[in-house]
Amino acid sequence: MNIGLIRNIIDREKGTDFLFLKNSVGQEWLFPIKNMSKFLSLYFPSSIKGKIVRFFLPLSVFFPLLRKIFRIEKEKFCLPKEIDSCIKRVFNLNDYEFAIFGGSPCSHQKVTLMIMKDNRYLGYCKLSDNRDVYEIFKQEVCLLNKLKKCGVYS
Repeated sequence: MNIGLIRNIIDREKGTDFLFLKNSVGQEWLFPIKNMSKFLSLYFPSSIKGKIVRFFLPLSVFFPLLRKIFRIEKEKFCLPKEIDSCIKRVFNLNDYEFAIFGGSPCSHQKVTLMIMKDNRYLGYCKLSDNRDVYEIFKQEVCLLNKLKKCGVYS
């Protein structure tokens, strides 16, 4: 399996069961099998085929033939300890669930984690080792802080 950017932030030797999906333009997703439907909001297909895949994705857990038809792979994954401990510290958690979108292939590609606990959305975490993306992240933080000071964001 070639999982592009996602391979840089996951541990494939252990963890929980996920479905891996890659579309024709190189975008990649990891969806946890448990509570998958809660994480499908991370997947916004625009093509007819993508919309069909989205419909059948939860069913593919029970029907391996669907995984074969849509080239969906089932494997175990977990986040590296560094990322896991950071998420636990930031959200003050002992455990959580996550899904991953590997980003759109481009110069500013970044990995997005959707984080949940007990069927509640907690937030998103964006990851990149690209210096330009890091600078964009810093600008976003600055803008969010300005909005917070204006009372628009809390």
